[in-house]
Amino acid sequence: MTAVEPIKVGAFGLDDRARKLLSLFFAGPCKGRFALVSQFQADVLIVDLDRPSGWNYYQTQNTINPSRPLVAISLHRDREMEVEFFIKKPMRLETVLQVLEKAAARVHGASLSSKPPERPKPPSPQSVASKSRLEERKEAPEEYQFLQLLRRRPKADLAQIKAVAELFYDPAQCIQGHLQRTIQIARAEKQGMQISGFWGRLYIDPLEERAYSELLDSRLRPLTVMRISQREIEVIPIEPDHLQALRQGKNEAIRVITSIDALLWRLSLWSSRGRLPKGTDIESPVFLRHWPNFTRCLETPNAMRIIALWARQPASLTDTLEALHVSQAETFALFSAALAVGCAGIGRRQADSLLSPVPLEPTPQRSLLKRTLNRLFRHEEES
Repeated sequence: MTAVEPIKVGAFGLDDRARKLLSLFFAGPCKGRFALVSQFQADVLIVDLDRPSGWNYYQTQNTINPSRPLVAISLHRDREMEVEFFIKKPMRLETVLQVLEKAAARVHGASLSSKPPERPKPPSPQSVASKSRLEERKEAPEEYQFLQLLRRRPKADLAQIKAVAELFYDPAQCIQGHLQRTIQIARAEKQGMQISGFWGRLYIDPLEERAYSELLDSRLRPLTVMRISQREIEVIPIEPDHLQALRQGKNEAIRVITSIDALLWRLSLWSSRGRLPKGTDIESPVFLRHWPNFTRCLETPNAMRIIALWARQPASLTDTLEALHVSQAETFALFSAALAVGCAGIGRRQADSLLSPVPLEPTPQRSLLKRTLNRLFRHEEES
């Protein structure tokens, strides 16, 4: 008779004593149906909402991995907290078992007492390749997802922009700001740094300008909509042996390897979502220090035009919008990312006052069809 593998259960916010009692309960009354494992290996995750960051952690995990059942435990159930599985403290063992049974049933689509699924045959290389291509087609490109997000940002009256709090965000309260500070420390001390939290780990290697992430972009992106305090993260140096293992590809937990600026650029775009960093003056000129590497960075449709304008001469955000006829959301998001990676700055430099700026002329808007027809007709006349 084939033994049924135990359901892997993780726990967030439980102290050592509670975890030990839970392990004994799983091994005894539950007869090995469940096994207490780390949060990263869990099929079902128990979250203590009474912890300071409990509800924040619950929401993050629900966004990052919506297919994994979450079991919330608390002294009181807040009506505003929408949770699927809930256990009230003090927990009764019968209730714990009943709730975990229901959560486990959602994992496998059937109760634990049902016949265990047959072990699948190893897939052929052809099927793996076709499945990979299918998944790539299933997930919309990052550029498309980002543009859809920007289109939902309403246009604001620039004259009243200072009064519109929704158009500003504080990078210091986002994953973007924590990553920026970690990068600054790593580059200043020429030391590899690790930034970690309830969401996983990121590694910064300033000597090779590389960033290593345990999360795919699809898992990292939801973090940009959350407020993350300094207490919820940890920044520590990377040990030399660990850094070498990262460079040699020996850390199996790493899912993404990219340049530091490319990672920060993407997180800044998604953190901004068409908003401006807190305290930005839209009338101050924006200047370009250097061109961003668009071969590695997420590029928006009008990014080249906007960056080219700032490279030619400093221009305020309001002047940029009037000259190029581009959307506010895209311009503000691009500015936020360029400011974060350091390729753009705001304010007037001493060199800018040496020559009077050339007035910006609005760019005539012509459709792609009209430009194509003009080329065709010009070609016919020449021939």
